[in-house]
Amino acid sequence: MEGQYSRLAEGIWQRLKEIVLARMRLEAFVFSPETDLKDGANRWLDSLVQDQAEAEHLAHELVLRLFQVGVEAMNYKILSHLKTERSLTLSSLAQMTGLPALLVAERTSDLAQAGLAARNIEKDSVEATSLTDTLVELIEGGAQELSKIMRDRLPGVIER
Repeated sequence: MEGQYSRLAEGIWQRLKEIVLARMRLEAFVFSPETDLKDGANRWLDSLVQDQAEAEHLAHELVLRLFQVGVEAMNYKILSHLKTERSLTLSSLAQMTGLPALLVAERTSDLAQAGLAARNIEKDSVEATSLTDTLVELIEGGAQELSKIMRDRLPGVIER
């Protein structure tokens, strides 16, 4: 289990790093010549680095978001297909799930925002990430363990 926590944390860290870098690029973009880039730029990042409680709160929220998005039944079905196939077009995912392609696009965008999938706009496809594998393995492993416990203990409950 310890290794899965590390894999989970590393995958979420990769997504957080992408978010931070994208925000820094956006802040560096000059929308108007009057903009003073030094005033307030990256202040949010400084506070995150310096405030341990804020960092812990963000970490907690990112983990919760990952599970919130990933364990929803249809999203989990998409993740299971991605873990097996590694990359799928939106149209093939629509066929596999029975959802319209537009809804598949929305769901995969949600998964991508949480780091559970990666969208490839040029190929109109979705790709698995390390978090795809970690979450699916965590859920499948938990289900297998529960199944063993049920097989071992359920007969004793019924015989009472």
